[in-house]
Amino acid sequence: MTAITPLLPMVNAAARRFRSRVYGICDREDLFQEGVVGLLEAATRYETGHGCSLATFGAKRVNGAMLDHVRKLARRSVERADDKLAERRTKAFAATTRSMESRVMLLRIRHLLKTGVPGMAAMELETLRLRYRDGLTVRDVGDRLKVSAATVVRLEAKALAQLREMISLGHS
Repeated sequence: MTAITPLLPMVNAAARRFRSRVYGICDREDLFQEGVVGLLEAATRYETGHGCSLATFGAKRVNGAMLDHVRKLARRSVERADDKLAERRTKAFAATTRSMESRVMLLRIRHLLKTGVPGMAAMELETLRLRYRDGLTVRDVGDRLKVSAATVVRLEAKALAQLREMISLGHS
């Protein structure tokens, strides 16, 4: 492996150039660190005799590593924004005024989820609790219950049908 110490100023310059283009997304030090990792990867793959220097070969990987880092940060930022938007929508939906009948129905459903539904299997009840009380996704419920997502969907559908029947019959 070739020594990379003489190429660190090139990585530093690349980090400064990148930082000026992506101001506010990440620190120059983080970009420099990612660039050094990219340079190390390039140095392990570099072979002499192909007509280019390690600096030329490594510069591509340095810039690529920095770009990958910025993309990862941008994706996280978008995901956080999506989560915040979904949370705001959920709160706005919950805050909408409901009729007295729908309020009573929600109280009955909450009571059933808390106390249990006569005749409902434990897995079905737990599926409803995790989905509607805890707000977990189908995949997360499947992970928690150690079943597939398809099984969670089937359990949820069966449990909701039982709940609808109980509520329509006036039980609680």
